[in-house]
Amino acid sequence: MNVAMRSINYKIPLISFFVILYIVVSLISANIIIDDSFITFKYAKNLAEHFKPWYNLDPTFQGNGQTSLIWMWILAFFNFWGIKSENIFLAINLLAGSFLIIRLLQHLKFDKNDWLLNLFNSSIALFFTFWIYLNSAHGLESIFAALILYLFIKNWDQALNYFAILLPLIRPEFILFLLFWNLNSRFFSKDFYRKTLISVTAIFIFVSYYLIFFDYYVLLPLLYKSSLTHYTFSKISVYCGLLLIFIPILLELAYRKNFLLFIPLNILIFYYTNNVESYSSGIFSRYYFPLMCVYMVYDFNPENFGSISKKAVLFLKILSFLVILRMVKLSYNFYQQKKQIEIENVGYYGAYKNLVNTLKIHDRITITDAGYTAYFSQATCYDGAGLNDATLMLTRKNNDPNAYRNYIIERKINLVTVCSISRADFKARSKPEQFIYNALRLKKYQPHKIYNMDKGFYLFVYKFDGGYTNN
Repeated sequence: MNVAMRSINYKIPLISFFVILYIVVSLISANIIIDDSFITFKYAKNLAEHFKPWYNLDPTFQGNGQTSLIWMWILAFFNFWGIKSENIFLAINLLAGSFLIIRLLQHLKFDKNDWLLNLFNSSIALFFTFWIYLNSAHGLESIFAALILYLFIKNWDQALNYFAILLPLIRPEFILFLLFWNLNSRFFSKDFYRKTLISVTAIFIFVSYYLIFFDYYVLLPLLYKSSLTHYTFSKISVYCGLLLIFIPILLELAYRKNFLLFIPLNILIFYYTNNVESYSSGIFSRYYFPLMCVYMVYDFNPENFGSISKKAVLFLKILSFLVILRMVKLSYNFYQQKKQIEIENVGYYGAYKNLVNTLKIHDRITITDAGYTAYFSQATCYDGAGLNDATLMLTRKNNDPNAYRNYIIERKINLVTVCSISRADFKARSKPEQFIYNALRLKKYQPHKIYNMDKGFYLFVYKFDGGYTNN
């Protein structure tokens, strides 16, 4: 029996423990699905039922408000056969997540004579399993993004790496990896042309999809969530804290002079921290999670750096211990966040469930939390903040309240919702809701209903018989 086979056999109990732990905890855990997931479910439902991958079958100017095409297509496939997204997404994630855990544990090395390496790799396994569980439960594409990115990086040195075609389709920003992968070959060589053909094919599929189905070609989430920012001390601290998790592998890549993978990883970590303004993207740091797949491809062992100097090895051992402490702290943060989401979701979805129960098929409603209500109600829903409606997004970005108001009038919208931090009088929860409140001059109207949401927030519902008018 060769060494590799003995290693795998030795790890079978360990692998089985982690996979079973992951599955059991995922199945018994409270539901922590987020509202953005229902947005993707809505797209998948409309694609399966109407062959139109849109949030709303009615708006005059179509744009795409969800980013992961592959994840949406997978859910639409099950929808087509009568299996609802909310009933299948976790099963899909458990299959993909179990595969990733198996591959991670097969890759990690343990040495009975090196307690720090064993502690470090054990911590990586525990942290990865906990993080993958959390990202399996919220309903979005993080697990599948990690799977595809892993398969791509695993075949990084292959010219015929067909997983490259899937990168922009699972996460648009992953197109960055395509660029650096192309550079990982001699210009005008046979491999260069092969990689170029695969990359062009990936971009062609992505662009063609937009040209066929949408009138507005810029990703609406890019407009909604991305922003130039002042690099504050707090944001730089968050960046450094998350970067610390990836530093061991980044150092390994730098040591191997694999800068063509090192650079895009750093760019994405920096971008996610400083240029993405979104509550949902911050849940369990879900955007960062797929980048953990580098631990499944590359090894980190301080002793590997012995050729540099003994001081370098000592420094990296200290760094390993700091990374372990950071994983413990981040795991605690995730746990606290999970408990908070569980508490908040009771009121959050309770308010929207009550709202859905009042809606009729002829109602037309604007909603800023654009997922749950649109997915479960029979009413025609419009994303008031514009994440899923190009017209409303552009009127807000152009600060044009007249155009916003005219669109609401044209669509004969008879229900408008906004969220407040006060029940007694409206105080906007967010800048988009303040814009909506001002543009529609809601101050002069009495709310039709006020629903208690999660702690400190209230859903104001304004009703206009026959549709909103500028009276």
